[in-house]
Amino acid sequence: MVAVVSFFWVSLILFFVYNYERLQTKLNGLSPMEFRTKAA
Repeated sequence: MVAVVSFFWVSLILFFVYNYERLQTKLNGLSPMEFRTKAA
């Protein structure tokens, strides 16, 4: 049971890290603050 739960958390973290990196690339490496300033 513990192994299943830890596997779930690892997958979740990797999923978020992967999406975050894809988002950063999409914004040309700008941080959210810089992007907001540029868009405003």
